[in-house]
Amino acid sequence: MHKKLSLRQHKISIIGAGRLGSALARHLHKTGNSPFSLISNKLDWLEKLSSESHPVNISKSVDDLHRESTLIFLCVPDQALTSLVQQLAQILFFDWQNTVILHCSGANTTQVLAPLARLGAATAAIHPIQTFPTLNEGSERFSGIYWGVEASPSLLKNVKELVHDLGGLPVQIPTQAKALYHLACVVSSNYLVTLVSLSSEILAGCGLPKDDAFKMMAPLIKGTLESLSWQSPELALTGPVSRGDVATIQTHLNELEEQLPHLVPVYKSLASETLRVAVRKGSVSAQDSALLMKLLTAASQDPQENRNG
Repeated sequence: MHKKLSLRQHKISIIGAGRLGSALARHLHKTGNSPFSLISNKLDWLEKLSSESHPVNISKSVDDLHRESTLIFLCVPDQALTSLVQQLAQILFFDWQNTVILHCSGANTTQVLAPLARLGAATAAIHPIQTFPTLNEGSERFSGIYWGVEASPSLLKNVKELVHDLGGLPVQIPTQAKALYHLACVVSSNYLVTLVSLSSEILAGCGLPKDDAFKMMAPLIKGTLESLSWQSPELALTGPVSRGDVATIQTHLNELEEQLPHLVPVYKSLASETLRVAVRKGSVSAQDSALLMKLLTAASQDPQENRNG
């Protein structure tokens, strides 16, 4: 097809200068592909970002999108994407038939871009499987990361080449599996943060400030992630559930019921899922597995009811 996706063959614009859009603008500039337009409702931030990415123009309005743009990244929040596409579709005198539109949402499918596809634009979705925690992330965030790619068969090869140009590794995600894909990303990133927060809350019961609690746990967390980088979750699993230590799990539950009863259901759910991993690993006997499951099922009841019963 005529819509090639090598970065150097395009005049690139970015709409949305949040954490991802800002990092992408810096990354494109560093790779010799400075954007033509940067569009965001945060004009003060755009002025700072433009000194680092050197676009041709910046603006708060999509109407000011550079008319020579041929590759447009949409980096707005998931819930803002539909409205943005509608605004773009109303722009007059734009050569959509020679334009590629890529949204970077993990949750939305390419269907959200249908109004622009009807105008002749080539549309696809590329989602970086990476976290961008601040507005100041640099090009290194894109090095060697995977990208979830959703594109039509006619565009897929070119989209994968573009991901390679960005320094990434493309993985095709079927449209019907997009929600599950995004769910997996959320569990791996967002809920990991939640687990660390829970750990800090539990350690606060030892009289430790939360900041100190995280510093204590950081090497353990990094060591676990390192282990997971070269072996399966089953082989990486250690701890009391992995070895079928019913007594230790009972002690944990007793402490939670006494001091942090609202965490009993959370612990039960996590331990139950961990038990499934341990069973697959083969490190826990059938007898201990049954005892643990019975204990964890009982622990799912309201702790207050257990005390009043």
